[in-house]
Amino acid sequence: MANFDNVEVLTEVGRSQLIEFVESGAPVIAGTNSGNLGSIRSSSLEKSNVDLAQQFVNLIVR
Repeated sequence: MANFDNVEVLTEVGRSQLIEFVESGAPVIAGTNSGNLGSIRSSSLEKSNVDLAQQFVNLIVR
């Protein structure tokens, strides 16, 4: 996993893809559960943070 000193300046270039800039600092690469990095759980589901009803409305309106 990787972390940056200044994650606020990372720019999204696609679905969950970010690029670094000089202001973000170099990536700090470390194993999971070390420092302030999270963990990875295999065979688990992540809850969606998308309002499906709103997304369907957006499809119809467009």
